[in-house]
Amino acid sequence: MLLLCFAKSNGELLWKGELDTGSELHMKGNDASPSPVASGNRLYVRTEEFLYCIGE
Repeated sequence: MLLLCFAKSNGELLWKGELDTGSELHMKGNDASPSPVASGNRLYVRTEEFLYCIGE
């Protein structure tokens, strides 16, 4: 699963990162398919196995 960050003003790609490669049983997707959640300077993303917190 890729996490992409775009600038709101012009749509420019600011950064990207790979968080998870998906389930071994279901390679078409994983439990983190819905949108991530932002709170202040932090971004939270839940996958089948982990809860990621990105930011300060």
